[in-house]
Amino acid sequence: MSFESDLADLLLGDAAITGRVASFGALKCVWPGVRPEGSGVPCVVTTVVSEAPVVDLDGEDNAGAGLVFLHLQIDCYANSYDAAVALATAVRARM
Repeated sequence: MSFESDLADLLLGDAAITGRVASFGALKCVWPGVRPEGSGVPCVVTTVVSEAPVVDLDGEDNAGAGLVFLHLQIDCYANSYDAAVALATAVRARM
């Protein structure tokens, strides 16, 4: 599993989010990176903006644990401002 798919699973594990996002075929609209053309709104798009390894006094990568600092951007799209804010509020609460 990748971070992006784990994040999508985390978000879709919340009924407040799944009840607000559209479906695209059999998929709920939580997309990593870019929203596919033709997919509906409301939806969530997640983007890892940057990442850097955790460095401590013992050196980089915290003894091989693979820890990283992530700058994550989550965009919520909907047909109205109020619907986008409601979706963003649900996402923020889940995080």
